[in-house]
Amino acid sequence: MKTTYAKIYKSGNGQAISLKKNILQQARLKVGNDIEVKVKSGQIVLTKPNSFKEKWRDFVESVGKYDHNEYDWGQPVGRELW
Repeated sequence: MKTTYAKIYKSGNGQAISLKKNILQQARLKVGNDIEVKVKSGQIVLTKPNSFKEKWRDFVESVGKYDHNEYDWGQPVGRELW
């Protein structure tokens, strides 16, 4: 991986980072795409967000196994009564 440099400049009331076109192409990003920005150990880390499919897979893996069995929670009470 070749090291390249970017410039931080003022943009309105905020700041912006100027990236070269070939860097965006290598990351498969386009102008207007959203990116995730994190500060980790004093470094700014820019990452391409996961697709919905990847986010869904991560969610399912983090929840654990799905158990489709029915459970008996006892007799209905209060507003649960039909």
